[in-house]
Amino acid sequence: MKITIIGGGIIGTAIAYSLSKSGLHDITLIEKEALLGMGATQYCSGGVRHQFTTTINCKFSIESMKELNRLAETIDYKKYGYLILDMEENKTEPRVKMQNELGIETELLTPAEIKKRFPFLNIDGVKSGSFFGEDGIADPASLLSYYEKEAKKNGVKFLMGTTVNKLLTKEETVVGIETSAGEIFSDITILSAGVQSKELGESVGIHIPILNRRKYILLIDGLPYNHTLVMEIPTGWYIKREGLDSLVGMSGKFENASMEKEGEAIEETIEATVH
Repeated sequence: MKITIIGGGIIGTAIAYSLSKSGLHDITLIEKEALLGMGATQYCSGGVRHQFTTTINCKFSIESMKELNRLAETIDYKKYGYLILDMEENKTEPRVKMQNELGIETELLTPAEIKKRFPFLNIDGVKSGSFFGEDGIADPASLLSYYEKEAKKNGVKFLMGTTVNKLLTKEETVVGIETSAGEIFSDITILSAGVQSKELGESVGIHIPILNRRKYILLIDGLPYNHTLVMEIPTGWYIKREGLDSLVGMSGKFENASMEKEGEAIEETIEATVH
């Protein structure tokens, strides 16, 4: 069975590793850049957590953390913990209850408890918060490197600097891809090209609900606090340790009203599907 994977970010490379580890052969990963992880992966802040707002995301994290704990030393996984601050009333308790029911030992904190435990924080406007000490920071580049190295050991071929122009179909079935290096046919084609997956999906009439949203980051030199990762809801801004410095980041708004409307529709669909 011949398998082609489109996209050499952390997702595509992890898929290549996992499939080859399971004993499958004749796997080729195709990446348009000269190096792996040059898309969204290189901008990943490295935060890993169990604390999500939906059951399905929490379940995904529980399984993912098993892998991250296995590779903890390889990927420099530091369990600093995640402190999530809620700026709206009655948001934290239902989320913590759901997580606790799944076996995630998240703590529910009042503003006073947050200030006592993290005295360097300004808690003006904070209504409540949650904390889980098993959350933390891992090195995305190390994880990507591990998956690449192990996949190559298992015989995966990496075709770099090759652009995929479109998917090829026969009788409404994807049978291969058209690339800058020519056509490549396979039994299975896996599309993991990040935001560019949408364009490739459209080449065969499939709408993939992926939207590109700008992300902002700021590095603060020499911030002396030995702090946990702090994230605020609903804006999603966060601050994390970055060596002896700290990194502040958040996702921005959609680029235009049309994208924002589509984004809201996607979120509503996800919520309806999960619940």
